[in-house]
This record gives sequence, C-alpha cells and structure tokens, in this order.
Amino acid sequence: MLAAIRMTCSLLKLRIGVAIAASALAGIAVANGPAPSLSQAAGLALAVLGASGAAGAFNHYYERDLDRLMRRTRGRPFARGAFSESLWWPASFLALLLASLALAYVTAGTMSALFVFLGAFTYGIVYTVWLKRRSTWNIVIGGLAGGSSGSEVVRYLSFGDHLFDNLFQGVVDLGDVMYFVSLTVLALFIGSQAVESRRWR
Repeated sequence: MLAAIRMTCSLLKLRIGVAIAASALAGIAVANGPAPSLSQAAGLALAVLGASGAAGAFNHYYERDLDRLMRRTRGRPFARGAFSESLWWPASFLALLLASLALAYVTAGTMSALFVFLGAFTYGIVYTVWLKRRSTWNIVIGGLAGGSSGSEVVRYLSFGDHLFDNLFQGVVDLGDVMYFVSLTVLALFIGSQAVESRRWR
C-alpha cells in the first residue's frame, strides 16, 4: 500500500503540484477584489493540483525513454517498467485534466479555468513535447507553467493591465516598458525557434 502511494505521488509529481497549488492560494490571498469563500479556494487549489498532476504524469509517460538514461529519473514508474506503455495512460491523464478544468470553472469561473489550462498546457505540451528535446531554453519556458496558476502573476502577465490601466491613461511606467520589451523578446525567440525547427526537417 505504501509503495502504491509513493508511486502515485511520483507519477503525479505531487510535491511540485502542492507547491503550485500553494502559490495559487497565495495569489488569491493578495489579489484585489472580494475574497473567495473557503469552498471556492479549496476547489481552485484542488483543480490546480489535479491539472499539475495530469501534466506531470504526461511528462513521465512522454519522457520515459530519456528518463531511463538519467540516474535521477530512471526509478520513475514508466522508466523502470512498473507501468506498461498504453494509450490508456495519456487518455486517463487527459480525463484528470478535464475534470480539474471543470472544477476550476465551477468554483472560480472561466478565467481561472483558462489559466489552469494554460499552466498544464505550457508544461505538458510546450515544455515537454515542443522544447525539451530541441532547446536549452526549455526550463525557462517550463517555469512559466507554475506561474500560470498564481493570480497575481497572471494579472501581471495580462496585456490589458499594462495597456489600458496605464498607457491609455498617459502613464508611462518602467514596469510596463519592461513588460512590452519582454513580450517582444519572447515573440522573437518563439519565431526563431519555429524557423530553426523547419530548417532541420
């Protein structure tokens, strides 16, 4: 029983998921506006934990060949053969993600569900599938996944806050300048990676 619990914690990367859920709760605590109820906060934290677990488990499944090569990861369930390869695994991870998104939508609304999805998508697809085997920038982009669940981080990343709240009112803030410079650099980086990937096909 204890071994099964440990394997589940490893598969879903629950230690990381708990940290991300705690970050989301911290963001809720310092966000502007009325405070959510205890049930809403608990539901959102559980949704973040579930979505993080789904993305982490997919990472285990997708990276099982590379995990066998590294001492740190060769003991993971898929890498050591404790779980056999099957399409049922990614289907079950997708089901967990969808259930988590539904919970986020019911407890905290559309925008919260969207950001929970973006966090899982960034880690599961952008980081794991698109970048990890191609670019040394993978860890930087992957780090954005956790930030997508924290409401204050998300608020800062919001285009509207920088454009409408400040610039359209005639206020030029250094933070807004850095935001748009960073956005430009990110767009150039993504564009260069797209060109580079086509070049090697």
